[in-house]
Amino acid sequence: MRLKNIGDSRTINEYVRKKLAEFESSGKNFETLFRLMFRESGNVLCERYSGFKVVKTTYGEARDDIFLLANAIKLNMPEMTQKEGAVCGIYMENSLLFIETLWALILCGVKPLLMNLLLDKKSLKKAAAFAGCTDVICDGSKAAALAKDLGGFNVVSAEKLDGEKEALREKQGADGEGSVQYSYAGEIIFMTSGTTENVKLCYYTADRFFNQIGYSQRIIRKNRLLKKHFGGELKQLAFLPFYHIFGFVAVYLWFSFFSRTFVFLNDLSTETLTNTVRRRHVTHIFAVPLFWNKVYDGAMKKISAMGPETAGKLQKGLDIAEKIYRIPLVGNPLGKAFSKAAFKKVRRKLFGGSISFMISGGGLIRKDVLRFFNLIGYRLVNGFGMTEVSITSVELSNSVKQVLKGSVGMPLDKVSYRIEDGVLYVKGLVMADYVLENGVRKDLAGWFETKDIAEKRGKSYFILGRADDIIVPESGENINPDILEPELSVPGVTGLCVLGYERGAAIVAEVPSNTTCDEISDIRAALSSKALNTPLRGSVSKIVITTDRLIADGDFKVSRKKLLYKLQNGLIKDASEEVKPKEPEITDYSDDGLLSEIINTVANAKGIDPSSIKPDADLFGDIGLSSLDFLEIISETYRKYGVAMPVSPETKVVTPLYIRDVLKELLDKEGGVVK
Repeated sequence: MRLKNIGDSRTINEYVRKKLAEFESSGKNFETLFRLMFRESGNVLCERYSGFKVVKTTYGEARDDIFLLANAIKLNMPEMTQKEGAVCGIYMENSLLFIETLWALILCGVKPLLMNLLLDKKSLKKAAAFAGCTDVICDGSKAAALAKDLGGFNVVSAEKLDGEKEALREKQGADGEGSVQYSYAGEIIFMTSGTTENVKLCYYTADRFFNQIGYSQRIIRKNRLLKKHFGGELKQLAFLPFYHIFGFVAVYLWFSFFSRTFVFLNDLSTETLTNTVRRRHVTHIFAVPLFWNKVYDGAMKKISAMGPETAGKLQKGLDIAEKIYRIPLVGNPLGKAFSKAAFKKVRRKLFGGSISFMISGGGLIRKDVLRFFNLIGYRLVNGFGMTEVSITSVELSNSVKQVLKGSVGMPLDKVSYRIEDGVLYVKGLVMADYVLENGVRKDLAGWFETKDIAEKRGKSYFILGRADDIIVPESGENINPDILEPELSVPGVTGLCVLGYERGAAIVAEVPSNTTCDEISDIRAALSSKALNTPLRGSVSKIVITTDRLIADGDFKVSRKKLLYKLQNGLIKDASEEVKPKEPEITDYSDDGLLSEIINTVANAKGIDPSSIKPDADLFGDIGLSSLDFLEIISETYRKYGVAMPVSPETKVVTPLYIRDVLKELLDKEGGVVK
């Protein structure tokens, strides 16, 4: 099928080549990028649901809105837009309005600071101050709370500006282009995920983005699946947050420059996600390992529920498929034919038949997850990148046998790798121009030490783990325990250590031998509470309270390697195991409909029986909720009740009762109805 959305080009390869050549010859700046990105005005930029109706917005419609929104920003935020080198934060979920706000700020000559919504407010405030940012454009539902948390920042509702844009449309016509002078900013600023003491700001210019977009020429030559359309359309699921480097470059930038389509989600529930992919015929999904693990675990649960015979057939089919793919020369075509026939029903119930390419990045992906998706007939590959260096490699092999090894492939164009003492170093013209760390500028002109342990096998690179003690859980967040541990300081604890443990983290706390049972319970609760307000949220799989000494005999400091060995081999005595839990007060909640709905929502997110969840259960500590599970619960409660719960709860333990009380308070303020 010949594509109708590639201008006057005959093929997608020609279209990509011509558009990149025009970008290079016209000037590698944001003005050129904006003009070329929105030139194919009839192409669909995004699809989203409004109730049961699918709303489509074209690139031309979005371009007109961006001009009007830029005018609205100039009128409503004159002090910021008149200041040379101004920086404005964007604190928003993925949406069409996010895209329009980003470009409207750039047109106004204001540098967008993409704020990490999962970062604690203290870190956000500190990073924004280092960036010289005093203004933030925020999702309307979060504006009041963010203004209170940041204190002293001018927080403006994006929805309010959007309303001003519509008022200008009536005065100035369809787009308002030319009614003001546009100066175009020169940088976009990203935040690394981290703690209060170590948040980096990474500055990217348009020429760096040109080089990143330039990857596409070799990528689509190397692997045809990456350019494959379905029904004449290429649709990228807008799941990864655009404020994340992976989400911005690999999801938004790579595909928006060539005027492809983004599909937005109404919420983050697994059911909504899979239904949206199937019904909107999504072709590409890029996400972090936590996402793939969650989808895989949900699929395995459903298959297991069908009985041991069905589960056994699936595993037998996967084993046969893997053996076929390993046959020299003919393994790939034979394997594809087998997977297509044997797992047709599995794919139909999962993502459907439109998917052509999927990438996992931001952390190590489980081998069983990688194996499952590739053997049932999808293509899921591993990639590598960092906020400081952007996306630098992805496995592009057409061989499933190679993909299953978990390689991140070869460095992409304009990028070089080298391994020194087992550690990966990166150099290239795609990296940030410079970073600010605690206000100190560092240029990234030479080799950048990633601190990742890497190995080259043949022509491919493999990421094996971290060179230091940085914890990388399934969410893909890089967590440095040396910086994090002071934030977990709790009275009564004489020593504390955070370890990477079971694809997450463990907290080991040393207490005096005379510590009472009640004190141990309080310490556990306090540690759980403090962990919720750090990047560890949802990643703590174990909290150990012990009277054992953390520092081994003969050592002058805690050896994480030795401590982890003891933990893994059951050599640390857990004092909390001797504590009998306090019997909760017996309360009848049988008539509490709101609480029942919350418990059902939690059960659906975690994939467990609602009857196993007590009203006062610690959802993170007892139920094992992940950060993605919690965001799914927030999305579902917003869909049901129309009020937005805070991402960072103001309590030491998050329970169904706590969520109920927060919802009641929010509904009372909004005039809603509590069941």
